[in-house]
Amino acid sequence: MIVKRTDISNRLRKISELIVEQTEHGAQTKIIQKIKPNYYSLGQFLKELKRTQRGIHGSATALRVLADSDKNNLINGLTRYLEERKEIEEQITDNSEKIDESKLARDSQNTIKLSEILYSLKFVKAGSANTESLITNIAAKIKNSAIEGEAGWGYYLDKQSEVELLPSAFAILGLYVNGFKMERAVENIKIQLKSAEIDSPTKFAIVVFCLYALLNGVNELDKNRTEYQLILNRIWKSPYCSLKDLQEQNIEYWVDTHHDYVRIPWQFYLLAITSEISPEKFYTLSSQRLLSQIVCQDEFRYKYSGPYISTRTNAILYVTLSQIQENIRGSVWHRLLLFIDQIRSVIGSVAAKYILILLGLLAMAISVFRWLSSRKADLSELAPELLAGFIFGLIALGKKK
Repeated sequence: MIVKRTDISNRLRKISELIVEQTEHGAQTKIIQKIKPNYYSLGQFLKELKRTQRGIHGSATALRVLADSDKNNLINGLTRYLEERKEIEEQITDNSEKIDESKLARDSQNTIKLSEILYSLKFVKAGSANTESLITNIAAKIKNSAIEGEAGWGYYLDKQSEVELLPSAFAILGLYVNGFKMERAVENIKIQLKSAEIDSPTKFAIVVFCLYALLNGVNELDKNRTEYQLILNRIWKSPYCSLKDLQEQNIEYWVDTHHDYVRIPWQFYLLAITSEISPEKFYTLSSQRLLSQIVCQDEFRYKYSGPYISTRTNAILYVTLSQIQENIRGSVWHRLLLFIDQIRSVIGSVAAKYILILLGLLAMAISVFRWLSSRKADLSELAPELLAGFIFGLIALGKKK
């Protein structure tokens, strides 16, 4: 069964409602509004109205969701908070609610966090908030901090020793959707994606996100389709590409003695990529079952990531589901692709393989017996051999994964 556009619409609506509720009524906003009455913020979790924790990941990614709504007061308030965050947070005097100044300083140099702000700002409508100066300032800060001849970025703009793939991909996505080009950095990512050894779950998740950033930032699909499809084929062939259950990848990084991390919900990104450039992989049982599992959750959370509903994860889910929804076409061809995959899955099952192998051996045995028993060769005696060959052909068509 192909997941329907209406099913996705319902999931998008629920995510938006959760984010609106937390933004408007959460304790993290009430703390900020003691300093700035019309400002808003978001933290790590949704449906946690008593939590005062707040930060860039939650606020920036939630802004992308709210940008599609008519909640202009929330959109403007979140935008202003992100723009003036350091100054606002420094005015909070309650030590139990105060964010450490060193963390504020690190956040202001964090490539991934700044890039997420930049990406979300692109989708804020002109009548909702003034974003021009903030986009210009963040884009200039990121562009001017590129290293190794503008080949990319590290995790922190002020402390970079080498180009890292993940922060570079986030930077490219944020810059390119806003019209700022960094061609050398893009070429560097492409080169690494073609040659990089996918030897760990971390590397796998990074490669998936890099392709997503290229496809949705740089785009130019007509020009790059073959290149993107080759990278996607490498991803699907990886032993780390499992769609049997819901997975994300936690990626840790350090600056000085301080530890930080970012979670990559790579399955969301992979389904979004695949829906756009590889229908034959998207309209398969494994892809559709995973998508159905994601869409049908009333409140999305990862089983192994705790009981709370992540703001950032659900905001990313909102974005990727929106992209998937645009690519879904309930055509006869796509239904046929799914039907063929269902047949291949049945044929490729262990039980079916053994049955087909036994039938093939039996057919060959009959063929040999008839040939030995016959005094005169006849073309009809070849029929069982052809049948055996056909059966083994079916076995070969069975899905490997």
